[in-house]
Amino acid sequence: MKKVIVILCALLCATTAVAIVPSTIVEDITLNPINPAPLDTITFSISLVGDLPFNGSLIVKECNFSTGICYAVQNVSLPGNSLEHAINVTLMHADTTYISYWVSIKNENNNGTWIDYDAKILNLTINNNGGVHQSEGILPLVILIIVVVCFIIGYFGFKRLMKKWEK
Repeated sequence: MKKVIVILCALLCATTAVAIVPSTIVEDITLNPINPAPLDTITFSISLVGDLPFNGSLIVKECNFSTGICYAVQNVSLPGNSLEHAINVTLMHADTTYISYWVSIKNENNNGTWIDYDAKILNLTINNNGGVHQSEGILPLVILIIVVVCFIIGYFGFKRLMKKWEK
C-alpha cells in the first residue's frame, strides 16, 4: 500500500511540474545604451525560447533612491508572433536614479498565470546637472561673446579715462 501512495504522489508531482513549466521563456535581455541616463530612450533587445504564439510584456519601473518614490510602471506588450524583440522605452522622469525591468509571460500551461522573468535593477548615469542631458549648443558661444564685448568696452573705457587724466 505504501508503494501505491508513493507512486501516486510521484505521478502527481510529475504532472504538476509539467503543468507549471511555461511554453515560452526568456533567454536574454540586453539594453542599448548600456548605461542610460534619466529621460533617455532605451532599446530593450529580448530573446525568447519556446512556442509561438504567446502573450507577454516588458515592464519598466522608474525609481528615485533618495526619495524612495517609484513611479507607475511602463507596460509594453510583446508581439506574440516572434521570439526576438527590440522594444524602445523612453524614461519619463528626470529625477529617476534607477530602473527595474523584467519580462512577464502568460503561462498557458498553468491556468493562464503570469510568470515574471529576469527581473533586474539598473542604476542610471547621473550628470552634474541632475541627470538631464544638456546640449552644449549655443550657450557657451553667447557667454564668450558677452565676455569679449565686456573686455572691448572696458579697454576703450579705460583708454578714454586715461586720456582725461592726462589733461
